[in-house]
Amino acid sequence: GIDKNENDSDMAVEIKAVSLQALNQPQKAIEFYEILYKKNPNVLIAYELADLKIQTNDLIGATTNITFGLANSKEDMVKAYYDSQPAYQVPLKAAFNYLRGLVKFRENSEANIDATIAIMEEVIKVAPNFRRAQITKEALLARKNSPEKPKE
Repeated sequence: GIDKNENDSDMAVEIKAVSLQALNQPQKAIEFYEILYKKNPNVLIAYELADLKIQTNDLIGATTNITFGLANSKEDMVKAYYDSQPAYQVPLKAAFNYLRGLVKFRENSEANIDATIAIMEEVIKVAPNFRRAQITKEALLARKNSPEKPKE
């Protein structure tokens, strides 16, 4: 089952984490990713944790994982995305900076919109094929330029 068991192998724990993530159970997935991360801190698990923590609004926890990821990502490391056809890869540092932008926006969506757009622009310069960053930037620009919102 999906119970925490100290006798579970790392593979069993990872299968539970990935499965719960795929089933849109971010809080439960975090619990299992944290077990893996405590045993062996690495940037790929830190990325998953940061992404899940953003989804659950744990922005401080996400920032901790993003900081670790940015500090420990090597230039040759990549993150694969399967949200479009064909799938694509971006430098892992660009992926962490994308998450950093999401955290910035979640902290204060009105006050941080320009800062978030600037982060997305930085990310796109490093990874022009980063579809999620492009879509996010376009959505932020549309929101900023929306006639319904008074200009500040």
